[in-house]
Amino acid sequence: MSAIPEYVGASDLASFLKITPRQLQKLVAQGVLPKSSRGKYPFRECAQEYYGRKAGRELELRPDSDPLRETRQREIQQRIAIRDRTLINFDEALAALETICGLFLAAISGLPAQITREHGERTRIEGICDAVRRRLSKRFAEVMEAVRAGKPVGGAEREDDA
Repeated sequence: MSAIPEYVGASDLASFLKITPRQLQKLVAQGVLPKSSRGKYPFRECAQEYYGRKAGRELELRPDSDPLRETRQREIQQRIAIRDRTLINFDEALAALETICGLFLAAISGLPAQITREHGERTRIEGICDAVRRRLSKRFAEVMEAVRAGKPVGGAEREDDA
């Protein structure tokens, strides 16, 4: 029966633990395994610590911070969000907002004719609708400009009782 060595090299320890030498270095850097002394690692202590932790939970072997990898990961997440329609293109959002605002303003313009055929009353209602349409149009333009500039959009405008 062969004796268990007190100290072993990085490649021997990594081979025994079934990890790469780079993973061994990461575990040492994370404080999971004791540091080496002149390139040698305390064999029993490292084996007990590694397999003791591995039995309780899976060791986290974090990859080094890689800006390129992180950027690529964000790009993939954005593509998935666009595909799933949880993220939409800015121009698409503005076009949808402009369409909705235009439809709303057009609907207001048609109200007087739907309400009455009597000329005097229709003229009075058209005046009210025109004032509302101008106010809404101005507010829609302000909101669109704030969105384009990346500024926060304020709450609802105070209604005037006319």
